[in-house]
Amino acid sequence: MRKYFLGLAVFWAVNMSVAASLAQEAERYYSGHMNMGWGGWVLGPIMMVFWLAVSVAVIVLVVRALGGIMHHSPSAASGNSALDILKERFARGDITKQEFEEAKKLIED
Repeated sequence: MRKYFLGLAVFWAVNMSVAASLAQEAERYYSGHMNMGWGGWVLGPIMMVFWLAVSVAVIVLVVRALGGIMHHSPSAASGNSALDILKERFARGDITKQEFEEAKKLIED
């Protein structure tokens, strides 16, 4: 996972530097023109949304790679056995004594 994250970070950094270079070239080219034509009006917002989406995706991947929000049930995270979970459910009143005994027999077999 770390290799994937590192590769993605390098890819993102290279793309951002290329985008910056292209922006500088475009600025030099269009510096004397007041109107960039339809390309500037259409492609500009599209590229802005694209890079915003890429940036958000990179941030999400960084948070996940660094151990962000984990989606585990409390019993699975604590390593409880099936019998422990069954006892907890019985103690909370989720199941009756008869259901507890039946499930306990199934687990022990």
